[in-house]
Amino acid sequence: MSHNVLIDFQIRSLEELKETCESLGIEFIEGQKTFQSYQQGRCDHAIRIPGASYEIGVKAEKDGTYSLQWDPYYVGGLTNKIGEDASVLKQAYRKTQLQHEARKMRKRIILEEKLEGGVIHLRLA
Repeated sequence: MSHNVLIDFQIRSLEELKETCESLGIEFIEGQKTFQSYQQGRCDHAIRIPGASYEIGVKAEKDGTYSLQWDPYYVGGLTNKIGEDASVLKQAYRKTQLQHEARKMRKRIILEEKLEGGVIHLRLA
């Protein structure tokens, strides 16, 4: 049965999420109040992925973080684009976070290696 569920991941920066979406070629829709799924969900913003009929809802939490909701049912097309547990989106967000932290330390990513199991190893200088 299809239903909306939380993605087990916490977003701390909306700007980093927007940058992540841009890097993946997906659309962050600021201010969209519903997201498309089998059962339309409520949100504060949405993420639209080309080729998928369902969207991801971004909800502001009281503590200043953001949660992500989606319907992972295969017919919506999201899992084909970002993985069974949204692993592609999670990994890209973590990379964006690291890039921001590196800039604060006046460093940059000099090497990006894809390891076994889809793990990405980044080296800073």
